[in-house]
Amino acid sequence: DQLDVEKSNIEKLAAITGRELDVNREEMRRLGELFEEDNANKREYDFARLSYEQARRTHQEFRNRLALIEPRRGSLEATRDTRLADAELARLDVERCAITAPFAGQIETLSVDVGDHLLPGGEVLRLMATDRIEVPIELAASVRPFVQLGANCQLDVDSMPNIHWDGALARIAPAADPNSRTFAAYIEVVNTVQSTPLIPGHFLTAKVDGPVWRQAMATPRGAIVNGHVYVANDEHARARAVHVTRYVEGRALITGDVHAGDRVILTNLDVLFDGALVRIASDTPVTPAVVAGGEK
Repeated sequence: DQLDVEKSNIEKLAAITGRELDVNREEMRRLGELFEEDNANKREYDFARLSYEQARRTHQEFRNRLALIEPRRGSLEATRDTRLADAELARLDVERCAITAPFAGQIETLSVDVGDHLLPGGEVLRLMATDRIEVPIELAASVRPFVQLGANCQLDVDSMPNIHWDGALARIAPAADPNSRTFAAYIEVVNTVQSTPLIPGHFLTAKVDGPVWRQAMATPRGAIVNGHVYVANDEHARARAVHVTRYVEGRALITGDVHAGDRVILTNLDVLFDGALVRIASDTPVTPAVVAGGEK
């Protein structure tokens, strides 16, 4: 507002000095012509010329002051913008003085006291959300094809044999650890639906449900020799070709030239051959079973 008033005043003064400059220019021209015709003396002409130069300088001074108005306006506007930015930063700083937790929970540890000065990024407290607990576990890399997101899980702790927690597989790591041959998975336990809430800090045993193969033919892994199993048939060992579809812990799920009720030989496999005479020490036939794939 002050610049607008000053600009208006300078414009008026510049207009006045402009008219004075025109008058002095015309007077200097008139006396110059008379002086050349010897109708005016030199003193009058010199005075008119000095008056003209003074009027020209005065008018130019006002024009210069008028030309500086807009740069001064731009400088003031830049200063105003800087002050507004400073005010916004100050407002944000004030807002940040009130620390609001991003989620509801319970305070585990408090790192500051009343009157402490904090730097940006400093720890104020540790907040724990107990409505949902995420439990990291490691599973064998061999069961990775059978582990699916959302699989039902059960968690137990040795010190409380009568209590367990139900959860679901929430996340699975995309890569396995080549040293331990395991991969990380994460079980989410919703405490609000548990009879006893799960408290962080327990050492747990996790059981993850895997696929179920029904009517599967299962045999101990050690019974398979070079793609064959030996069955006892009329006191002779007979080699039967089999194909392993999956391994589940110490058992192999097989298909091939074996049937329910066949007696699979488990010992002395290094000396057996097709047609060898055998003596059966026990008679426990192989039967179809329900085999659950999973991992403890």
